Amino acid sequence: MHPPMAFSRSCLLVAGALMAASVAQGSPREECSDPSCSLRSAIGVGVEEVSVLMASDAAITGDLAQFSHGDRVHRLWLDGWRSTDDQLLWEVDVQEEGEYVARVLACSHCKMASGYSGGSSPVPVTLTAVSCDEPHESAWSSVKGTIAFHDFPNMQQWSRHNLTSTLSLPAGRACIVLRATSFPEEGELNLAVLSVEVCEQESLPC
Repeated sequence: MHPPMAFSRSCLLVAGALMAASVAQGSPREECSDPSCSLRSAIGVGVEEVSVLMASDAAITGDLAQFSHGDRVHRLWLDGWRSTDDQLLWEVDVQEEGEYVARVLACSHCKMASGYSGGSSPVPVTLTAVSCDEPHESAWSSVKGTIAFHDFPNMQQWSRHNLTSTLSLPAGRACIVLRATSFPEEGELNLAVLSVEVCEQESLPC
């Protein structure tokens, strides 16, 4: 597994612009108590491209909240992830069946997020592919990873966290779920998530 790559300030600003455009179009973020709910039409996952699942486009379970600088433009990520019951769900439309590389753009104890309270040991997470019609049944595929705390300056805390293996996705409609599987061994659980990147293993050096 490759070490996490620092998430540059320019990338964050671009992502912020994309999310701001979504807000300007009036696209709501839905909270749900069951992972079978979805926000809008499925997000396309194609070949020879990186598909970005923005946290603001996910259906959420739990107390995750959208971070804002106090206006409708500067809404950048979801934070307040403090429970293993919290999760994000995206409905996707996969162009081709295959093995997909996935990485999570996230921050543990982000200094720019609400409720910063110091660092913690790495947080175990899973990314799981399930049937949107039967999300509580056995998963089609599941991969593990960790989100580690980095005591860097504010903007440099954001990192791409690579997962340990590939995610097997069928062609067509599927749901992808991100959750924390346990609390860190030291410190509190306090994550912020910007997005998940997905690309086909054989198409790109993702």
